[in-house]
Amino acid sequence: ADQLDNRDIARASAAETETILARLHALLPPDDEARGLRYRYLNCYLAFSNDAMAGFAYAVQGLQDAGRSGDPEAEANFHFCRGQYREMLSTPSDALADYDAGIELARHLENARLLGDGLTARGDVQSLLGEQAKALLDFLEAQRSYDSAGKTAVGELNLINIATTYRRLGEFEKARDYLEQSKAFATRRGDTDALLNINMQLGFLAFEDNDAAHAHAPLQRALELSRQMDDRASAGAALLGQAQAYNVEKKYRQAIDALGQAEVEQAAVADVSNAGMNRLQYGIAHAGL
Repeated sequence: ADQLDNRDIARASAAETETILARLHALLPPDDEARGLRYRYLNCYLAFSNDAMAGFAYAVQGLQDAGRSGDPEAEANFHFCRGQYREMLSTPSDALADYDAGIELARHLENARLLGDGLTARGDVQSLLGEQAKALLDFLEAQRSYDSAGKTAVGELNLINIATTYRRLGEFEKARDYLEQSKAFATRRGDTDALLNINMQLGFLAFEDNDAAHAHAPLQRALELSRQMDDRASAGAALLGQAQAYNVEKKYRQAIDALGQAEVEQAAVADVSNAGMNRLQYGIAHAGL
């Protein structure tokens, strides 16, 4: 459980994730409520990537049970997990209340690693909403928290979040430097999840930096890795990225085809978080035609 919490175990495929969770469940002592809750919040994060509604319901039940048992660490994690699925089912801004609640619990517990997890989740939403200064404050505090706790793996992975914020600020070279550092680290670890995210960001970075032709290779790699992880929400995001690159290149028919494929992936997991961007890209493509 510690290794999963600290991202010391790098998962390479969906099958490997299932094996890890099964092994963890087999290690559970009977009638141990604290360890049972810990297994459940880890399962919450990892087991429902293709069923956001089931993941949300699982987090709600876990949050109630953690509250009844007086386990604030589990409560914080279930808040973070519920926020993760709320982002998909509603809008990212709706998840902020869960992230704020979990962060408050983590501060009270003085749990640096848990605090870092909450700050990165909240910072990701702030960045997506255009609040880049707030996002950077969260990411940098998270980095200090991870460093103080000696959590190297999660600290290295947080560089992806910092890179994403710099990309959205238009600081493309700085973003690229952080992403290349993260890519080298994730490759050494065999961390498919991280490599998926990094390739997605490299694709977005390319077309935002007026180099749409070089966006397709990393986005295609992100799509391949999402298939390997059986993560349909990420597959939808990669296809949406491809559509954005096609629109920049004025390849409007290809953009519409990619958007149709993205919507199939998103609908399969009840992910509506990108519905507005889908409409925008369809509009750009049809206007272009």
